[in-house]
Amino acid sequence: MAFAPRFWPGSRVRPVEANGRPAVLVQVGEDAVALLSVDVSPEGIDRIMWVMSPAKLSAYADSPPR
Repeated sequence: MAFAPRFWPGSRVRPVEANGRPAVLVQVGEDAVALLSVDVSPEGIDRIMWVMSPAKLSAYADSPPR
């Protein structure tokens, strides 16, 4: 949530579900610009996954909030 306003001024972040896992969707207006999900373990964050393809984001923009 800290990155979105820096890279996308005027954006909003909302929780969604992606592939059965928690994620956040970054939107500017009604346009989805990024989807972020993380893999975590007891040691901490293992992987951060960003999806920024407009074609892949359209389904998440229309989904209800989680």
